[in-house]
Amino acid sequence: MLIALARLCLIPLMVWVTAGLIHGLIRVSLQLGYSQSFYYAGLGFGAGLIIFSVGSQFTTAYVFGHELTHWIAAKLFRRKTAGFHVGDAQGSVRVERPNMWIVLAPYLVPIYTLIWMLVAGSARFWTDYMWLNTALYAGIGLSYAYHVVLTVLALSRPQSDLKYYGQVFSLCVIVTMNFTVMFFGLNFISDNAGNGLAILWETYQHQWRFLDALIS
Repeated sequence: MLIALARLCLIPLMVWVTAGLIHGLIRVSLQLGYSQSFYYAGLGFGAGLIIFSVGSQFTTAYVFGHELTHWIAAKLFRRKTAGFHVGDAQGSVRVERPNMWIVLAPYLVPIYTLIWMLVAGSARFWTDYMWLNTALYAGIGLSYAYHVVLTVLALSRPQSDLKYYGQVFSLCVIVTMNFTVMFFGLNFISDNAGNGLAILWETYQHQWRFLDALIS
């Protein structure tokens, strides 16, 4: 009962945090309009939204990434796993004592974006071909669009993963963490981390003053 009440109390906080992240994203994006890395990542993201929304969703690849992310999260928390299975439309992996992060990991972590960053980033480290720089950022945008589109499609159908901790609480965690990834990911690829954090801090200060004036 107490745990359920604590989760309920966390929902308004997550909404407040998410609102600040969205505002911060908009402000950082407006500042980075001239950035080459932001331009290529944005093109890749926009193209990905169109391709994966109206074209093929490569469902088997998503199912594999989904279960792989469960498996990796379980190993990070030192849980035993078994029965890794991937089908055309669904898959499964058995995890000993799963926690919230293991259960929700596929909806929070853009696994193919991380794989792409590892592969393309390593290639760029060893070579100086200019097209690799373009491919790296465009691929980040494209792969993250895949994560966003397939996550939305997955959540539009009943998901047993969300039943562990409640639908509303789980959705709030998913939305908050995805905008967190987007905000810090954008600042990372644009080498804008310091300024991005300053903007985010300023945004939360504005929100707090607005909330204080509303309550007073």
